[in-house]
Amino acid sequence: MLLALTLLMIREYRIAGNLKEFLKRISQRLRLHIVRKAGILILVFLFSLTLKAQELKLNYQVIRNGDVIGKMYFQQLIQGCSTHLRVQSEVKARFILLLTIWAKEETIYRNGILIFSSIFRKLNGKEKTNRETKLEGNSYLVTKEGSAVLFNSYPIRFNLLSLYCTEPRLVSKAYADNFSEFVPVVKTGTHEYKVTLPDGSYNYYFYQDSICTRVEVHHSLYSLQFILVR
Repeated sequence: MLLALTLLMIREYRIAGNLKEFLKRISQRLRLHIVRKAGILILVFLFSLTLKAQELKLNYQVIRNGDVIGKMYFQQLIQGCSTHLRVQSEVKARFILLLTIWAKEETIYRNGILIFSSIFRKLNGKEKTNRETKLEGNSYLVTKEGSAVLFNSYPIRFNLLSLYCTEPRLVSKAYADNFSEFVPVVKTGTHEYKVTLPDGSYNYYFYQDSICTRVEVHHSLYSLQFILVR
């Protein structure tokens, strides 16, 4: 009985989208005029326990030619109907000259739909990339280095950042924030997927228990690996 009520309240909260509407809906469903206040308070308390944030943190080493050249940190935070993804990385490598690449990406989903994403990169301390995708009505406003364009492909339910915490078993395309377009996701083996980007580069993603354990990055100028070290 308690489990059934808890599942009911989770469902009602996701439909309502906020606490005020949730309380209104649950009051109607449970017919408060025949339920004692104490019972409702207990149920609300128990339900609040299910709304505690669920957090996933992943640490990766960036490897080139067998050498560790950087680190990447990934975080997934789930609370209620919102999912927040963050990644931060720093890589130091010599491609004729010594390059230091610092990057930060962020994605926010609400009820499974992307409402905001950003990607920011610096090369040797200077801004290289600064892009945002923000939901505006039933379209997305994409800001690229100061200019803004509309991306009319609503809704976005899966982007490249999501690949680190979700194996794309039923996903055939993902939103590539850096290119502001969808790219194909193709299964190439057991728990293995290939993503080809518009510039001709491609990545392989490998999974265990739905968590990405390794990424192989293939670019015309270099190859890298991201290895999960927790």
